[in-house]
Amino acid sequence: MPQLYTCQCAVLMNGVSHERMGADIVVVPEGRVGKWRVVGGRVHRDVSSANDAPSTFRFRRAETSAHARHGVGHAAGMRNCIKTIGSGDRADTDRLEQNIESRMTRHTGTPRVARNQYRGSSRHRATVKRSFNKEFQLPSGGPGAGSTITIASQEVAPSGAVVTSQPKRTLAQLASDLAALRLSSRELVSDCLARISSMTGEGARTFLKVYGEQALATADFYDRMRQQGARLSQYAGIPVSVKDLFDVAGDTTLAGSTVLKGGVPAHQDATAVARLKAAGFIVIGRTNMTEFAFSGLGINPHYGTPLNPWDRATGRIPGGSSSGAAVSITDSMAYGALGTDTGGSCRIPAALCGLVGFKPTASRVPLTGTYPLSASLDSVGPLANSVGCCAVLDAILAAQSSPESPAQAPRTDLAANDLRLAVLTNYVTDDLDKAVAADFDRALRALNDAGARLSDVTLPELSELPDINRNGGLSAAESYAHHRARLASDGSRYDPRVSTRILRGSKQDAADYIELCNIRMHFMERVARRIRKFDAVLMPTTPITAPALADLASDDAYVRINGLVLRNPSIVNFIDGCAISIPCHVRGTAPVGLSLFGLRDTDRQVLSAAAAAEAIVATGA
Repeated sequence: MPQLYTCQCAVLMNGVSHERMGADIVVVPEGRVGKWRVVGGRVHRDVSSANDAPSTFRFRRAETSAHARHGVGHAAGMRNCIKTIGSGDRADTDRLEQNIESRMTRHTGTPRVARNQYRGSSRHRATVKRSFNKEFQLPSGGPGAGSTITIASQEVAPSGAVVTSQPKRTLAQLASDLAALRLSSRELVSDCLARISSMTGEGARTFLKVYGEQALATADFYDRMRQQGARLSQYAGIPVSVKDLFDVAGDTTLAGSTVLKGGVPAHQDATAVARLKAAGFIVIGRTNMTEFAFSGLGINPHYGTPLNPWDRATGRIPGGSSSGAAVSITDSMAYGALGTDTGGSCRIPAALCGLVGFKPTASRVPLTGTYPLSASLDSVGPLANSVGCCAVLDAILAAQSSPESPAQAPRTDLAANDLRLAVLTNYVTDDLDKAVAADFDRALRALNDAGARLSDVTLPELSELPDINRNGGLSAAESYAHHRARLASDGSRYDPRVSTRILRGSKQDAADYIELCNIRMHFMERVARRIRKFDAVLMPTTPITAPALADLASDDAYVRINGLVLRNPSIVNFIDGCAISIPCHVRGTAPVGLSLFGLRDTDRQVLSAAAAAEAIVATGA
């Protein structure tokens, strides 16, 4: 069986993307057009063996034709992506293509692939061979003269591990570049829109609505204001995404459903959305999600399921319910994402996709204008590329006076030996798959070696949770109260996997619900006594890595895996705590999340501990 070799390339001119036609730029062997096909949203070429891997590269572009849309395409000239650079004359465009190709060869040499890199089974988790990010200037006397061309690539091993050559961009970095006028908001927004519209990307499944014209107009406004020396929020002009259960003025909030189509549009933005806009963030679009946020897997039968960046050729779930929020960040279609978390919906997709996701104390951010799942458990939180990014977004969402003030911002001066961390040893460590167990152990060793004070802790109360939630728990009871009239009249338009979970609430009467609330209160008190003295408690965010979408085709598999991924993070919602998931996997392997959690209103403490732990447990992820 031939192995799939993939190399994706982005071509930028003076920092602006020229993927005008929407398809990805790819690198193909010199003199070998090859046989192209689209698998899992990426363009691939079959190579029969490692020895058949290319030794010389030139630039070509996958043709965005009907053939490509149906899974088979042909290599097309680079002129399709750079035609706006030259004068439009075909000869000039050809010379520009040759110019770029020649300069690329001169600056990068002849790229070669290690012959033994892909030995063994195609399922072997090989690491990425090579990636590059080269910048050079075109000489005078030809089309595009003096322009700076950047070629940035990412390659995919046979296992599908995507590793990009470009580092994750944080809000602090973007803010600095915007303030120094090294970057414009229009460039940021245009780049995000290009990725969203790429025919070979995940944009169509990630976003349910895109505010393209509005986002560009807002970006231009902020750029003009900066150029004129106006004093702006440092984050003004940075694009963010918003989960589809937040009201945006003028839109009908669908919450990932079809049954709400045709409803009354929102008269005003949700409080969380309004606060992001007031801070200068540009809402670039509404992201896909599990219908009504009622699953931890991220699957949506109405609008499709955005694929996890890990092993995208196989097609793995992103986690949910904030599925589109996560993929909008991993694929650089936004630089911050607004999500919700009722049982792990910010942290699960963050863990499975290799991001940071924060669930604040539920009362920290108002739920006004947010479509409800469970009034007792719902919370509004961010997903982003770093702990610092999440801390900034959380401070804005919580309407703190200044996200950077010492009284508000997480501490960044904590040393490892300042950390008092509990390691939860029961319940959350049951049924860990090998990859999660190995990465969790590695993270604990790294923290211990760095000087953190780790203490094993057992919470026997956790064994009571399956019985407490035997009839669906608070989320089923409260969602059924909200949906029962619509289910009775229009239930056939619901995702049956979601409606089944909601209907479990019909088994609870008023006495059951009141008893459940009392049980929860006493449960919280008992747990608090055991963990109050620690800065944070550690556990794996999920016990498994992202499963393939195809493995969840049966309802039995769906129910089992959904329960498994929700098991650990939902603990924090039940105790009304706060938690953050940070990546702890080795680069090039399946993403795994490490959770740090604490009690109610210890948000700053948990964020500070996570900021200290982030660099310690990072392994190139």
